[in-house]
Amino acid sequence: MTTVDPEGYLAEETTGIQYPNYFISSTHMDNDTVYEVLETLWENHEQLHDIHPWLSTWEPEQMFDENPEIPYHEGAIEFFEDQGIWTEEAQEAQDELTGD
Repeated sequence: MTTVDPEGYLAEETTGIQYPNYFISSTHMDNDTVYEVLETLWENHEQLHDIHPWLSTWEPEQMFDENPEIPYHEGAIEFFEDQGIWTEEAQEAQDELTGD
């Protein structure tokens, strides 16, 4: 749950449902492309704020979930390792999801 500020048709502060969005790619997509997409979003996140109200509070730290529902692409793992946020717990979750 999240608090939604008055905007548009909302006249007052309202409680709403917040849920994650996932970028999904094929295992056939090369690692460099996935890495570049994540890097671009990470470095330019502030430019997304004006595009849509849902993106107005979006921050790079929200891109990483240590216990995801679906496995990460290898290019994403490399990106998160380079950011210093990939953890042993994330690797354990990844291994469980992929059956490794």
